[in-house]
Amino acid sequence: MPRIELVSPVSLCTWPHLSEPDYNFKPDIGEYNVTLLINKTWKEGVAYVDEINSMVNEWQARCTSDAGGELGVFHSPVKTYKHDDTIWAIKFGMNAKGTEKATGRDWEQRPTLIDVSTQAKKKSPRPFEDAIGRGSHLQVAAQPYMWFSKSKGKMAGVKLQPRKVLVYRCVPPESEGSTLEIAGYTAEETSYVINGEKFDLSEDDKDDVANQEF
Repeated sequence: MPRIELVSPVSLCTWPHLSEPDYNFKPDIGEYNVTLLINKTWKEGVAYVDEINSMVNEWQARCTSDAGGELGVFHSPVKTYKHDDTIWAIKFGMNAKGTEKATGRDWEQRPTLIDVSTQAKKKSPRPFEDAIGRGSHLQVAAQPYMWFSKSKGKMAGVKLQPRKVLVYRCVPPESEGSTLEIAGYTAEETSYVINGEKFDLSEDDKDDVANQEF
């Protein structure tokens, strides 16, 4: 199991493909992916994005040097959300299957989904098996994958692979709102405030969920 490097705060998600792979852009191998939406004024979110950007900037500088001073294209997992410039969109993705070049061995992988909702918390966290729709509240533990290809126009980038996903509140695909509706939220200095509303795991559990260990 690869070592997990980065753990997000609990955030709203959009366009999740976590229960089943997305085959739209990779029809042969599929991809598990999701995007988290983080308000640019949320201090916990800013700290998380700064951690990602520090790693991304270091890799970009290294690749630029190796490319002789100029890159063709660099792909970062952090972008400004296209529907609202006050929000970051953090992209996660990893291939569902592939083949090892050295051995020719085929492999498959998928993110581990864990139910940590209020109802599950009363018992113990368990695997999450339902479909996850836009607007669900997720925390993602990701392993960065850094790549550089001189042969393809000096392209480079960083990809965040979603190794483990904690589901705090699931919005079923049939109940999900529009992208604009789920993006219209404000974040406060707590790890679990979305749309101006505070979500506690239970009446007796007031811990800061972003500090939980994986």
